[in-house]
Amino acid sequence: MSTETPRTPLNRFAPIAYSTLLVAAAVASRFAVLSNDAFPLRWQAEHLSLKNPESFYNGFFPIGYPILLRLVSFTHEPLAVLEILQALTAGLFALFAIWFFARYSGRLGMLIALTLTLFYPSVIRAVLSATPDFAVALAALLAFYAIAKRSYGIAGLALGIGSLFRTHMLALIVAVILALILYERDGRLMKLLRLCLTTIPFVLLQGFFQVWSGHDFFETSQAINVYRMMYGIDWSHPPTNLNAGVVSLIAHDPMRFASAYLGNLWSSAFAIIPILGVLIWQVRSKNRPTSLLVILTASLIYLLIVTIGYSPRAVVLVWPVVVLAITMILQYALRLNSPTMLRAAPLRWMVAGLLLVAIFATIEIFLGANHAAARVSEYTRIEDALNVRTPEEAQRIYTDDFGLYFPHLDAITPRTSGGWAEIGLPNYLEENPHLTDSTAEGLRASLLQNDLHTLIFRIPPINQRAYTSAAEDSTHFKIHFRTAHHAIYSVE
Repeated sequence: MSTETPRTPLNRFAPIAYSTLLVAAAVASRFAVLSNDAFPLRWQAEHLSLKNPESFYNGFFPIGYPILLRLVSFTHEPLAVLEILQALTAGLFALFAIWFFARYSGRLGMLIALTLTLFYPSVIRAVLSATPDFAVALAALLAFYAIAKRSYGIAGLALGIGSLFRTHMLALIVAVILALILYERDGRLMKLLRLCLTTIPFVLLQGFFQVWSGHDFFETSQAINVYRMMYGIDWSHPPTNLNAGVVSLIAHDPMRFASAYLGNLWSSAFAIIPILGVLIWQVRSKNRPTSLLVILTASLIYLLIVTIGYSPRAVVLVWPVVVLAITMILQYALRLNSPTMLRAAPLRWMVAGLLLVAIFATIEIFLGANHAAARVSEYTRIEDALNVRTPEEAQRIYTDDFGLYFPHLDAITPRTSGGWAEIGLPNYLEENPHLTDSTAEGLRASLLQNDLHTLIFRIPPINQRAYTSAAEDSTHFKIHFRTAHHAIYSVE
């Protein structure tokens, strides 16, 4: 294991190249909003007020990202601004990845790990989405690098900052504490103390906002994710009156929970199996670095925890560790550190292969960016066809597509009904009442009551019930026009 931070041309070239690539991808996509989570987060940011402490509560996300959105709101395009800032900061992610992998891998292993990490689709999407996912991925990677250096104070600082952006980070904090207690022998108490002293202030800060807003210290709406895992969910009609906690949901039907949880574990097997395999291997090894055991064990515990309410994006936090485990297996199986592999000819072939992978991945990134740009073009066509020129006009349109927005109006969205905002954001339903759509007559009455005169359905529809009601009642719902992926109706 290397104990020094590597100083190579890769340190200077890779971060700049990675940031440049992702900024170019953002421009090519026309700064498309890739995640519809951005819109409720922006809604909360716009409504933050010291006169209304409850506006600082969010049942799904800590306060960090809404505050960031509020801070850049003076630009009038906060989502695009944060997307660019994240693309620029991606260079730091690349730099931390180089330093982290160099601690445990040889030259070839580091290049393989770096390629698999930087071009992982979920990492790319996290960078180019105006959501907190990239911030916590960056914080987690810095924490892993700090643990590799046995700098638990820095690790705690990174974990603490990350906890202000995603609740998932609390699971990683608990996992790191448990792994540290389990494996660290020399100076265990002082390392634990440094970790906790730098983490706890940020946890307390989030807790302060929770209590100040009138909620419990650790209160969240995350039970809905356990409910979703067990029973599925229709986001157009979410269970807003779900009062049961996680423990109550599990106790109500433990067999159903066990079945669903095992299914989610199987979905996470691509991440769990490499980590578990290398952990067993390293535990049995005599010359294993303690820091590696802490990192592998913490990542495994984290995955076992977040699988309870599985989100594919949760894996991004520990993806560098998954890649490290895969790389260590490849290093052992292919003898990547042997003199034969490090000779000029084999090395050149390996580097050429990795370069080819990077080229294909770059092509895929820009194909995805072009697809996103085409989506923006369709949204613009709808915006122009409906002659939407003000936010007030946008709010007189209903859509079942949570990702649809109007590009010329700073990504303002039409009215939606459903989504996690109805569950996690206080006062959201007062401003955006849930629509009745069980019958065509009820849907029409609900729309007119809320001053909604146009409907936009995604094809295939997200809200099948509302779409069927509108499509089968040609008297009160007239088809206005269609695009490749949407059907637009007027309410008579």
